[in-house]
Amino acid sequence: MTIIPADVRECFGFLGTVNTSYRALVEAFGEPKPGDGYKIEAAWEVELIPGIFVKINNYKTSRSYDSKNPTIKRLREWNVHGTDSDAIEWVKGMLGQDTK
Repeated sequence: MTIIPADVRECFGFLGTVNTSYRALVEAFGEPKPGDGYKIEAAWEVELIPGIFVKINNYKTSRSYDSKNPTIKRLREWNVHGTDSDAIEWVKGMLGQDTK
């Protein structure tokens, strides 16, 4: 699991969402770290290339946030935050999806 340096932690911007499965994310990025138990159930923090970081999570789509949300393994829409505006395209590429 990536350790994001303290000076980078606040430099993330919301980049959009990716439509993929939990399984595909695990295959691409390994097991997630647990979320906060409220708004997030699973989170990945990845250094794509040196100095470029991305966070992928299910913010506000977790079952703990709303029992009407799908289970984590059935979820298809994942939020992506990154330190570079192109980071979401790299994530999509790593998931075998079309990029720009």
